[in-house]
Amino acid sequence: MAAPSETYVDPSIAANSGTGTIGDPYGDLQYALDTMTRDSTNGDRINIKSGTAEVLTGSLDFSTYGTPNRTSPLLLEGYDSTAGDGGIGGIDGNAGNFSIISSNPSFMGLKRLKLFNTGTAVVLSINRHMRVDECEITESSTGGVLGANDLTQVIRCYIHNIAGYGVQLMNDVTYCYFANGSTNKFTSAVVGSSTSVQTKVINCFFNLDSTSNAINVGFNIYNQNNSILSNAGTGYGILSYRIPQHIVNNLIEGFSGTGGVGISVSESDTFAHDNAIYDCATDISLAANCDVLPGQTNESLSASPFAKTGSLPTDFTSATFWSDLYAYFAPVDTGNVYSGYPTGSNQTKGAVGQPVGGGAGGGLLRVNMNGNVFG
Repeated sequence: MAAPSETYVDPSIAANSGTGTIGDPYGDLQYALDTMTRDSTNGDRINIKSGTAEVLTGSLDFSTYGTPNRTSPLLLEGYDSTAGDGGIGGIDGNAGNFSIISSNPSFMGLKRLKLFNTGTAVVLSINRHMRVDECEITESSTGGVLGANDLTQVIRCYIHNIAGYGVQLMNDVTYCYFANGSTNKFTSAVVGSSTSVQTKVINCFFNLDSTSNAINVGFNIYNQNNSILSNAGTGYGILSYRIPQHIVNNLIEGFSGTGGVGISVSESDTFAHDNAIYDCATDISLAANCDVLPGQTNESLSASPFAKTGSLPTDFTSATFWSDLYAYFAPVDTGNVYSGYPTGSNQTKGAVGQPVGGGAGGGLLRVNMNGNVFG
């Protein structure tokens, strides 16, 4: 597959205008979808200019545009002045109580966009073969991203000020930052399937309070290398209620309110080991016959595992957003939690910290309990 065809939208100019070139962009995203000719050979990238958000009057309608497929997908991506330059475009749900995307086609991606203000509707309701990458998802009283099927990914997104769930039923939730807002607070930031969709929650960050759970998981979930922080929360860091589960190398702090639990596993035959928990009313509650092997124990800490350097970031457009986040959640040497991984004697320690390397543009590594690096 060759490079996709490029189409440009600038929401700051008059709607229903333009030809879609970089010099004469369309003035409206829905107008672009209704007017452009789909590249059925290589697919399309619709570039949405930063600065002025696209304000919708209803969910995006792809019926005129056509149906993306594996060889000719559709990508909506923000830009500042040239395609792919890292700018963040905006799509505003106008508090209209409809999802920005609902019942959309498969084989579609969203990248470098702020998706927000959907009122009582979920921000995004997506189908299979979908990827949401480097997006800010905010301002809904119902939910952030709902996956209707498998083969979906949410990667390196900032999901905050959302009530209900942050993401639900995704296959891959990686490198995301979930934060409660002053108005909306998660019931559970990540909700997995209770039946058949395998979910992986890896290398995510959580900043919660109140009754919010970080990860509420059902069927065949991999929870690994997550950093979970709550401010006197009464919810759960990780709540596991089905098998099989893999809960490994997570750092959890602050579910210290009445009923707060770091990790709760209600079913047997779950792999739950090398996690470190601090300052929870109950650190860990495991069902009988959970697989905690010799040398792979869970640990209750006597001090915070996080450096808490600086402050937690709130401006997703900042060039230092991810580095500020990593600095705050950086692991420190306490108990069997270690910094400086994966070199030297620290390789023999237990609970693993957050990724080595980093930056909004990628280059992140994930490390497993044996010191192996995988991407």
